[in-house]
Amino acid sequence: MGTVSVRPRGSGSAWPAAVRARMGIAGLHDGMEPTMTATMMSAAAARDRLRRGFTLIELLVVVAVIGVLVAMLMPTLASVRNKAVMLRCKQSLGTISAAAMVYASENKGQFPSANAWVGSNNMPFCWQDIRNLTNGTMWKYLGQEPRVYQCDAFAKMVRERRKTAVTIASSYVMNQYFTWGGWKRTTGDDSDVFKGSRGQVLFPARLGLFTEQNIREFAGSTKYYNRYMEDLALGVGSYANPASDAGDILEALGSFHEPPGGDIAEGFCNVAFCDGHVDRHHPRESKEIMTPEVVKRKYFPARIPK
Repeated sequence: MGTVSVRPRGSGSAWPAAVRARMGIAGLHDGMEPTMTATMMSAAAARDRLRRGFTLIELLVVVAVIGVLVAMLMPTLASVRNKAVMLRCKQSLGTISAAAMVYASENKGQFPSANAWVGSNNMPFCWQDIRNLTNGTMWKYLGQEPRVYQCDAFAKMVRERRKTAVTIASSYVMNQYFTWGGWKRTTGDDSDVFKGSRGQVLFPARLGLFTEQNIREFAGSTKYYNRYMEDLALGVGSYANPASDAGDILEALGSFHEPPGGDIAEGFCNVAFCDGHVDRHHPRESKEIMTPEVVKRKYFPARIPK
């Protein structure tokens, strides 16, 4: 409440006693009447501004401040969203890996074949056919749930590179070394050493069982020998030739998770290992992670694991 001053009554009429009582100045005698000071006038002006609302400039300032805050938060929100997608893919790979362990326990220690864990896995673009899931050996072990086979980050990459919607059955691939009877190629044939059984895995925490792969060969990523995905088995070629395998462009781990600076050829992928744990890795680690230790020792007998 502002201060009140009084002045002698002039020629004007006296204030009624009821008014003086409401204003808290009932004690003034009839010869005096109140007048507003500057403090009361400024309070009244403030009330008038509140009645009028904000000016256009004030609203623009508020909108600008909100815009700056949103711009500051967007990178953080995008990073959190990408990490959440990667975590979901990590959980799916962990589920698939655990199901493969159950399969092996029921089949004399033999992991499912990389050529049969989904149906028709030797056919081009079989990753787009939903029917291949139901025909695969892992279908019943995964609770007949197609969503487990799919990664949102992979689907986003496909849409961005193909500029169109594409049906995706599975976005995960299995290590091609785990093929019944051993992995057979015209070059780099290691079927005489590794037969794809769980008992041959010397260091389960170091050998990848399931992972992710890119949909297309990325410009500038040939140093990782990343061929586009055709089937759902990933073969990294002969360990004796880390750079190439008879001139082929070999397959490698995916690179579409958390790409630095948006460079999708330099991102990461999830890898489910033979002991069940899942971790993030870079395509440059493809041969080391996806080659069994017994195969490495075939080429380098004196190899001592770190």
